[in-house]
Amino acid sequence: MDLEQFFQKDVPEKLQKLREEHPGLDGRIRLDVRTEEGVRTWVVDLGTGEVTEGEAPSDTQIQVDGHTLLGLAERKIQPLQAFFSGKLRVSGNMDLALRLSRWIF
Repeated sequence: MDLEQFFQKDVPEKLQKLREEHPGLDGRIRLDVRTEEGVRTWVVDLGTGEVTEGEAPSDTQIQVDGHTLLGLAERKIQPLQAFFSGKLRVSGNMDLALRLSRWIF
């Protein structure tokens, strides 16, 4: 899996299921992902189910490197392990970040 597949296929599929199970879900999460080419930013809108690349206002900001993010997505790395080891940094609405970790990872 690569970042493109994760954000274009995996996250939207999981968001659709999540929105069906939790109607009225709302909030935006910005993921700043460090790659070899630099930082790439995606915004996940829980209210609309959209995932877009680029800057946008958000309730929660997550900073992570691409390798760690894909390890989380493939369940090779646990979210709390990444957080406490400093590989994943979160600011803003922590509740939203914790929910995302359970739903997406």
